Amino acid sequence: MTYKKLFFDSIDFVRLEDGVGVWLVCPVCKRRKLITRSIGTTFPATFDINRKISFTIPTHQNIEETLCDASGVDVELFVAIHRDATGLQYCIQRSDAEGTNGIPINWWVTP
Repeated sequence: MTYKKLFFDSIDFVRLEDGVGVWLVCPVCKRRKLITRSIGTTFPATFDINRKISFTIPTHQNIEETLCDASGVDVELFVAIHRDATGLQYCIQRSDAEGTNGIPINWWVTP
């Protein structure tokens, strides 16, 4: 199943150890759901990740209280996370035609 639009409410990200959480408004039933993905358990002081990650929409009920059609569907997003002495930064981008090349290397560097 393919959805043409995804609606993000917010990103839930505080610590690398907690993984990345994306608050999504379900494209079918419009209910707000948290989709989470672990990125590991131990990390060096300077850490970089920049790749496409698959998130699975959790099983949930629609407004008729039956199983929503979007339950169990995978959503792919590019996720980039950089941590160094200056702090922790993240960037999330869609992986459709608008973002097929991913997130640029050194995306966190400002001129």
